[in-house]
Amino acid sequence: MTLKEQGKKKIAVTTLGCKVNQFESAAFLSELTAREVELVPFSGPTEVYIINTCVVTARAGAQSRQLIREALQR
Repeated sequence: MTLKEQGKKKIAVTTLGCKVNQFESAAFLSELTAREVELVPFSGPTEVYIINTCVVTARAGAQSRQLIREALQR
């Protein structure tokens, strides 16, 4: 069964990090839009959260873990 047959899936995408991460997230969004999913704000409840990040610094790691905890609590 395709996504089209199941109805639109709700997906939220957020990006932390460099321009490479931003480019990758733009590619995710383009592909997801082509597959007719419903893109929703990351701050609300959804079926799927995509957190695109890299952890080069301790601060980036802390921010990434915080976003993951927030998503799990929704």
